[in-house]
Amino acid sequence: MTLKGPDPEDLRKIHAEVNQLVNQRLALTTLAITIFTAVLALLVPRDTASVGTEYGLFRYSLSILLILFEFVLFVLAYHLTSMLRTFTAYLDVTCKSGWESDWRKYRDRNPGYWGYTKPQSIIFLLVGIVAGSLPALFWLFFHIDLRPWIGAAICCAALLLYTVFVTGMGFWGWFAKENKIKERWTMILKEKEQ
Repeated sequence: MTLKGPDPEDLRKIHAEVNQLVNQRLALTTLAITIFTAVLALLVPRDTASVGTEYGLFRYSLSILLILFEFVLFVLAYHLTSMLRTFTAYLDVTCKSGWESDWRKYRDRNPGYWGYTKPQSIIFLLVGIVAGSLPALFWLFFHIDLRPWIGAAICCAALLLYTVFVTGMGFWGWFAKENKIKERWTMILKEKEQ
């Protein structure tokens, strides 16, 4: 199998796909914030009779499900990044986009570069940490009892795992596929040259 290279129509299609993937990542981040806000509105006590009551299994379940759902959205956005890199690495390897080549060189020379993934990870971290901290925040502001304790323990464990994985994936490149994607395209291109 060898690379034939894109024709002008292919380039238009690839650029449209790249734009669509970037927009989908932004939409997922917006969806994460929207869902967090909706669940928060559902959980907040509405009257003074709720003050001092226990947090309860229902609220713990919603907090844990919110953390899980936010993580699923983060993983999907992370997967979209891999799909995006498949297209951009192809454009770079086939020398059909000066921008992709220049941008790669810029990122290689600036290891502290904060592109799309890191700011997006910060947003997911903030939303997830607040979601996992809701029981503690409700205890602090509404004097809600944190019983049952098993709910608090599960919520803390979910928050810890969420924070570790979002930080690892977003800032340390856990499970990142960009280098492997570029290597595959380069290997296929070399087959063409032989």
